[in-house]
Amino acid sequence: QIVLSTNGLQHGLRFSQYLIDGAGMSLREAIEVYGPYESRWRPGTWVAYCNTGPVIAGYLVEKASGLSWAEFTRTRIFEPLGMESAHWDRAPAIIDRLARFEPKVAAQLARETGLKAPPRP
Repeated sequence: QIVLSTNGLQHGLRFSQYLIDGAGMSLREAIEVYGPYESRWRPGTWVAYCNTGPVIAGYLVEKASGLSWAEFTRTRIFEPLGMESAHWDRAPAIIDRLARFEPKVAAQLARETGLKAPPRP
């Protein structure tokens, strides 16, 4: 249930918070800083979009594997699948391919790297 939109957790951690405001922050630190996370209802009862569950699930993977989420996904998923340009961090190499719905992330990367941010639709 933790990674589904039926987990009942309040929506507390946005992508832009973790990548910009929490740059360099571990998943555990992000959970602590942007929490606390309380259940709004019994898991499986209602559906509501929430980024918090996947972040907590990523932290559980880190704890079980002893690797950071970025290292785990790179060595266990991206590299075996030949995904050479997949990143979980603010890699300048991906600035021109950032999702258009996160212009704040693209703008911050452009300021930090001097690279041009993608145009807004």
